Amino acid sequence: MTTRMRAGAHVVFAFDAALDAARRLWTLAAVVEAAASARHRAMSEALVGFQGPVADAFAERADREASETARVVALLRTDARTLAASWAAAMDEENRVRRAVRTTELKERRSWLERSGDALTGFDEWPAPVPPVAVPCPPTFVPTAEPVRYPR
Repeated sequence: MTTRMRAGAHVVFAFDAALDAARRLWTLAAVVEAAASARHRAMSEALVGFQGPVADAFAERADREASETARVVALLRTDARTLAASWAAAMDEENRVRRAVRTTELKERRSWLERSGDALTGFDEWPAPVPPVAVPCPPTFVPTAEPVRYPR
């Protein structure tokens, strides 16, 4: 069974902006985490020698804030990783489209006789599939590939 390759529309994706946003989200997570750590230290110091129901309520609010902040940090990092994964998926799709376009160009250049002979002899000069690109890693989210370019 042969797979028919069809050229589609090129991917519309802000490749550079996506990785820049991923970096910024990762940095924001680090800033929030550092601020939360400093606040938690200050709250712990404030609780020294502080007793009673008001101190208990204060400690409870401090713990809740710490857990919510950890959740926000985790969500920011998840969003950054999601952007990087979307970047890789878009790059893979663009490479697939470029390969299909190049294959179509090569097919159209071949004469009727060459195309007819392909069924008997085969034609193995089509562009090779492009391996999937790696997802950029935090905290730098450096691009792991560029769109494939085929010679003209």
